[in-house]
Amino acid sequence: MKEPMDLPGLERLMAVCQRLKLDLETLPPAREPLKAGSLLEGLPFDPVLASVYTRVGHAEFATNLGGTTGWVLERSDEQVHGLEEETRRWGKMWWGELGEPMIVFGGNIYTYATVPSLADERGWQPVVEVDTYEGELLVMPVASNVDRFFDSYSRYLEAVV
Repeated sequence: MKEPMDLPGLERLMAVCQRLKLDLETLPPAREPLKAGSLLEGLPFDPVLASVYTRVGHAEFATNLGGTTGWVLERSDEQVHGLEEETRRWGKMWWGELGEPMIVFGGNIYTYATVPSLADERGWQPVVEVDTYEGELLVMPVASNVDRFFDSYSRYLEAVV
């Protein structure tokens, strides 16, 4: 079995939450988490996101700050298949309008997703923020991969606090 990759961004985010006394709740990973390259709604699953899900099945970060600041990783384990269900729901509701299928992996008010068609040579997928507030669809690139997203989010939390 291939070892999961290092995730310094995720580790930094968890350390920042602990240091700043921000909410940090995690659940254990599934016994058989999704693997890199496996298909989710017909899309290849991101290797970086697969490594995240080998460590946690769900996570909530800084939810005590309220508003748009807190962030939640979709749950994916034996009891709850939120990652799969949310990606399926987004496929039905938004992929046509977006013009690009995405794997939704978390959010709060805004949704964050990977874009499989834009993967680099390693298969790492960039992260976008999708805002559907008031029916207007806005998509903004936010990170080159999931771990860079976690790193950036940890720095954002430091600035907010």
